Amino acid sequence: MALSRWRGALTAGYQFFLALGVVTANLVNYATARAPWGWHRRPSSLVMRGRAGSARAALLRVRGPDADVDAELRDIAKAVEAARRSEDGAFRRMATRREYRPHLVLAVAVPMFFQLTGVIVLAFFAPLVFRTVGFGSNAALMGAVINGAVNLGSLLLSTLVIDRYGRKVLFMVGGIQMVIAQVFPLFQYNNTLRG
Repeated sequence: MALSRWRGALTAGYQFFLALGVVTANLVNYATARAPWGWHRRPSSLVMRGRAGSARAALLRVRGPDADVDAELRDIAKAVEAARRSEDGAFRRMATRREYRPHLVLAVAVPMFFQLTGVIVLAFFAPLVFRTVGFGSNAALMGAVINGAVNLGSLLLSTLVIDRYGRKVLFMVGGIQMVIAQVFPLFQYNNTLRG
């Protein structure tokens, strides 16, 4: 558990490093797009899908053709079965018990409304979006840079103030700003249609 004075910054740091991770992932995708290799199938995932023979072949490929992998394969099968037993009914309990309902609603609603803002589309397709609405090529690229800079600046600002005001206050302020940003253009659009 983090110290209370650092907890907010660490929470906001999550979003910062998530954005950094997206950029890194895109760079890795770009750098390895033409590589002829890929991820090999894991024995545990093959056992989960009922393909024990393929799992055995994968183990032999890693351990060597003369290796005795049957004991390891049995251990993997036991671990997969134990994982299945521990997961049975977990979602049903979460969905039906009243004490979990507020958490479930928030866990579904927050990401859903976040996606509905369109910010992810703008983050990934900013130059295309800006060109579509009439910006030139250079202006579209600069729009993407400005969008990223605003995102980064907002993350840094929230990191600095989250411990002072608390996560709940920032969550509410951000939610109100998102509602305004979604509703205001609707009224502007309706006024444009009328007159």
